[in-house]
Amino acid sequence: MALYRCASCGSPNVKTDSETSGVKYNYVKGAIGTAVLGAGGAVAGIENKTKQVFKCPDCGLTLSYPLGEPYKSLIDIGVSSLEGRKTLNINGFPMSWENIVRKFPNIESGCADLEAKIETEARNKSKAQTVEYLLSLWQKDNIEDMEFLKKTPEEIETAQREWEENKATLTSKREKHFKGELEEAKFQIPKLEAEKAAKVNELEKQIANISEELKNLQSQLSSLGAFKFSEKAKLKKAISEAETKITSLKSDVDNQIKTYNEKIEDATNDIEQTRYNLNKKLDVIYAVPESPRDKFNRLKEEEAGIKKGSFPITSRGVYIKRYYIQLLIHYGKATDEDVKDIFDEFMKKALKTDAYITKTVVSPVRRYYEPFLNATYEGVVLGEFTPVTVYYEYVG
Repeated sequence: MALYRCASCGSPNVKTDSETSGVKYNYVKGAIGTAVLGAGGAVAGIENKTKQVFKCPDCGLTLSYPLGEPYKSLIDIGVSSLEGRKTLNINGFPMSWENIVRKFPNIESGCADLEAKIETEARNKSKAQTVEYLLSLWQKDNIEDMEFLKKTPEEIETAQREWEENKATLTSKREKHFKGELEEAKFQIPKLEAEKAAKVNELEKQIANISEELKNLQSQLSSLGAFKFSEKAKLKKAISEAETKITSLKSDVDNQIKTYNEKIEDATNDIEQTRYNLNKKLDVIYAVPESPRDKFNRLKEEEAGIKKGSFPITSRGVYIKRYYIQLLIHYGKATDEDVKDIFDEFMKKALKTDAYITKTVVSPVRRYYEPFLNATYEGVVLGEFTPVTVYYEYVG
């Protein structure tokens, strides 16, 4: 790595130089000159004052200082390591490589850029292979779709009645599954309530017993005469200890109630989250397939649209949902942009027309399958400026 970088553009090609920056007086030389030459010799002490400067051939600036060490270290790491770019920070504050490159436009290419290029080429190759894989699936499905379009209205209605019976069965199974898992989650609250009552009751029994002992001690103390100082001292000490113990136990009761109330509140919130996640999961497990009527009408609409060079937007969602999991299995980790690119190319080749897949079409399908996806986050957040890139991966 270069010894210095330009403080303006980040270039490693900066050169050091010296330049005059005024004059200074050397008193030693001046004294010697005066002694040798007289008063006129004092001029021997006058010297030109020079300073070190840093000249950048890339941006043309000459500065009196190079780039500071914190930023220089970040740039050196970012140039040499693609993995290192993900963990850049100054004093614990994360720094985005993209922002650094925008700030310092003359940073050189390095090993990290070569790694990124190789990775991009590999992903592009994988995208092309995934498109071909989806096409092979579609060709098989397309044969079945074409056969479906040959059905008579009577056959469609018969299939529709069977579909409605199947839908009713799936709905019933879904409700049973939902109630079973939710009841299991709900059981946690009565269990916590019972534990809370048992612990509070035990503490209150201890308080009651000690309170009874306290009354006896106070009674004994009041029954003693004017003397018996030693016995009185022992009783007062025992009374003080009993009162302290009662105060401590009452505090324990309050703490137990607070702790269990928090646990019960968390369990209640967990139930709501379980309900939400379970609904999404069961929507996939017990997904009702497209009805024969809807399928027939959709295929007819697609057929007419393709002849006109367009493709219905509702059909785009159907195909993405149909092949989304297969895409992730074959391609691996994928951003919304990756998914969009693959489906765009797939649709173009399959339908011989642009289907114009957008992220707004991909996202609902993505959310639909979230119960079966493992979300991981890569990248850094700088205030409100750099969003985190979200990847999803199929895990079965």
